[in-house]
Amino acid sequence: MKATLLSKGVPEGLVVPYIERARNAVSPTLLNNTWNNVVQHFAQDTLLAFQWFAYELNEDAHVVNQEDVTKLLAEMADLEAELMTSELSVSLRLFLLSHLKLMQTALRQSRIAGARPLQKAVRTTLQECELESEHLQEEVLASAGTSTAKKVMEGFVKVWKGAVEACGDAEKLQKGAKVVGGAVTALLEHFGQ
Repeated sequence: MKATLLSKGVPEGLVVPYIERARNAVSPTLLNNTWNNVVQHFAQDTLLAFQWFAYELNEDAHVVNQEDVTKLLAEMADLEAELMTSELSVSLRLFLLSHLKLMQTALRQSRIAGARPLQKAVRTTLQECELESEHLQEEVLASAGTSTAKKVMEGFVKVWKGAVEACGDAEKLQKGAKVVGGAVTALLEHFGQ
């Protein structure tokens, strides 16, 4: 981080002192100290400096539209509430909740870190859906007895697609939407009969 910032022409006085404070805060010599002894290294100016570092070092910092982030976070909060009360199998609920939390965390980081955390989150969801596709379809069928299960699954796919579009990976992950949606197909067909 220090080398990259200095190579971009940032003056050493704006970089080195803050990096040294962080280095001192995570020093092994402080492991036995209380938080009060460590927190002194994280003054407001140090935290602000690291936010600026993250912004400056991230080329994608301007990619994620904050209105989209706010909208997606609201949709995710609603979906999370529905997930907690829906009649899904335990493993399916846990799978969806873990990926929903992953995307929520990435969206909250996007203000400073840009699109990269969100790209990683949606790609992780895609990869795990591909790896667990057979198991997920079984779980979806096992949960197919209620209309709330259908609503939750459709909501999850909608939120995931929104996250893909927000992070700018829409073209790369178009096929991925079909894979994630494939886990829902059996459920939707069941209700269509």
